[in-house]
Amino acid sequence: MVSGGVYFGVVPGSAEFACDLRTVPGMTEASVRADLDEWLDRRRAGDPKLDVELVFEPGLEWIPPAEIDSAHPLVASVRAAASAEAAVRGADVVVVATTSKTPVLRGEWLSPGTHVNAVGASRPDWRELDDAVLSRARIFVEQREAASKESGDVIAAGRIDAEIGEVILGAAAGRRSPDEVTLFKSVGVAVEDVVASDLVYRAAVAENR
Repeated sequence: MVSGGVYFGVVPGSAEFACDLRTVPGMTEASVRADLDEWLDRRRAGDPKLDVELVFEPGLEWIPPAEIDSAHPLVASVRAAASAEAAVRGADVVVVATTSKTPVLRGEWLSPGTHVNAVGASRPDWRELDDAVLSRARIFVEQREAASKESGDVIAAGRIDAEIGEVILGAAAGRRSPDEVTLFKSVGVAVEDVVASDLVYRAAVAENR
């Protein structure tokens, strides 16, 4: 089971933007932002929303699914899964956010074309992904230096295929085929906090807050 955190899987057909990590000729920061804005606009306009399956560590307090449904405009439904495997099998996108010291996500559960976001186990001797996940997936990180020192999963994999910035700039390939399994292993870097703060500040100024 998940140790000190939560998995969730996004069911097939509902998260094509998140899964479509690839390099397109002429892609720029502006075009990526435009694609994301279009995806969000379509969801708000009534296109299929996200169906989410959640599994929490037993005993953790959490918000009832009905309250999550009504609280988020992009989520159509939230269902509690009976197990981590049940939450993951068949999902387009899998998120793993744990404080586990040993692997909790198994590669055998992943369907072809799955994208995994792994944001936990951020110490050199901790793991949340098993060897099968690491061997199957094309691995992306924010920054090679940080990930290779802080992430036990990246250290175990022994390789990094690209930084996400390289993909956005067109310097490295992202998803190379519909069936390729991709993994974004995040350890968090300061520039992400700076950019997020700037976006919040700009939004507040625009709304005269």
